[in-house]
Amino acid sequence: MTLHTFGLIGLPFCLAWSGWALYKTYQGMATSRWSKVPCTITRLDVLAQPSSISDQEAFEIQSEYSYQVAGHAYTGVKVTNSHSQFLSRSEVESLTSRLPKNGPAFAYYNPRNPLQAVLVQGSDMAAAKELLGALVCAGLAAFLLTR
Repeated sequence: MTLHTFGLIGLPFCLAWSGWALYKTYQGMATSRWSKVPCTITRLDVLAQPSSISDQEAFEIQSEYSYQVAGHAYTGVKVTNSHSQFLSRSEVESLTSRLPKNGPAFAYYNPRNPLQAVLVQGSDMAAAKELLGALVCAGLAAFLLTR
């Protein structure tokens, strides 16, 4: 198989991956326009999982919190709107450092759909790294097409 063929096969995959990563990043950034409401965090656990890719552990944040909008009670489970299920230790520390240790907490909910809520607004590093990886993949595939 020639390099050109690898590029021809890889480019559609990498472009689709780039589109998905861009969409996830956009979803995270959209939360910056969501409304802020007091919430009660009832669960915030960090679980370590063995990574199937490397020798390092991958981490998952599991959360649950309750909040009220216009007199209706809701329960949320998302920390951010874009984070991957499995994160590195530094990504987990970055996210959890943005949450209160004690005292009042806030959730950010979508005014158009109050069922959608997050504890941390904006996109996170996991989404940015995935987008960067997808764009590098697309660039490499495009380069291989010229060979």
